[in-house]
Amino acid sequence: IKAACERACSLECTEDSRKEIKTVRAELNKANSSLTSQFKAAIAAVKAPITAVEQQYKECTDVFKSADRDLAAKINGVENELKRQKTDKLKGYFNECVQGAGIDFLKLEDVGLNVTLSASEKSLKSKIFDFVYSVCDDLNMISTLEYKDEILVEYKKSLDAAQAVRIVNERHQRIEAEKKRREAEAEEKRRRQEAERAALAAAEESAKKRQVPEQTTQTTA
Repeated sequence: IKAACERACSLECTEDSRKEIKTVRAELNKANSSLTSQFKAAIAAVKAPITAVEQQYKECTDVFKSADRDLAAKINGVENELKRQKTDKLKGYFNECVQGAGIDFLKLEDVGLNVTLSASEKSLKSKIFDFVYSVCDDLNMISTLEYKDEILVEYKKSLDAAQAVRIVNERHQRIEAEKKRREAEAEEKRRRQEAERAALAAAEESAKKRQVPEQTTQTTA
């Protein structure tokens, strides 16, 4: 191939030889096409058994995947039932705790439990107990505060005592500031009205003083 291509490229292209060179070029392209066809046929022959193996591999892995899905569904079904049973026990314990504490607004979800099969029931119950009685401590603290009813309303929203106290205190600070602003406006208005009345009285008194001399002058005349 190399020798043939070198011979072809060594030919001088002239007006008389161009047809011959075109023929040589066509023969080289035909030879190249033939080589390409042979290459593709060889590759197809080599790939045929590989494709067959790939197909067998896919069929085998599909069987494994199907079995894995079936086993996972069975395992999940059992584990979900075990989690449900554990959750029911924890819910019963939670209800006992809140009833004993006299709290009626808490839910088990508020505790933030992560109920897994590996988590021990004892540790989960301990978390419930600590949570419920921390809420008891918050409620006892709130009951001693000035705006306890308002703070309790806010506390039930977030279960965050510090946040509830801050919200209510800030609210009352705004109310007090608004009250003082209105009182200051009222006082300023009162002072203006008194000043206006005083100015009016002074003007009337001045007018009366001017009228007395005029009347005296008229009487003398």
